Amino acid sequence: MYSNELTATSSKEAHAKQKAMAKERKAAKPNADSIARSKKIWERLRRKSHVPLDERRTLVNELFEILMGKVKDFVFKHDSVRVVQCALKYANMEQRKMIARELKGDYRSLAESRYAKFLIGKMLVEGYALPPRSQVAAG
Repeated sequence: MYSNELTATSSKEAHAKQKAMAKERKAAKPNADSIARSKKIWERLRRKSHVPLDERRTLVNELFEILMGKVKDFVFKHDSVRVVQCALKYANMEQRKMIARELKGDYRSLAESRYAKFLIGKMLVEGYALPPRSQVAAG
């Protein structure tokens, strides 16, 4: 029985060490703090029925402050592209146009991306800052 307790303790310690190392690796990546902050906002925003309209507006504005100039970095990562999709969903027309302007010229690579293709699809289907289809096809 003593060996089980020892194994459990060392297993807990090993798990804690692995978690700490994973956290360090994530923090070393570019835009790690921006992505972490935006994901926290996204978690709050996606709970549609629990967020009052005024708070949603402030959260969306805060999210756009983080996204300004970094949209291309965000759309190629599986977790942060969802943040951009949420921002697009709750944004006003000017904010949607800002996202489209930042992505202009990269539509082909976005459509071929494993994660960003859903963002492009949403932009086309919903008509959010809709570029002409020829622009999307041309790249």
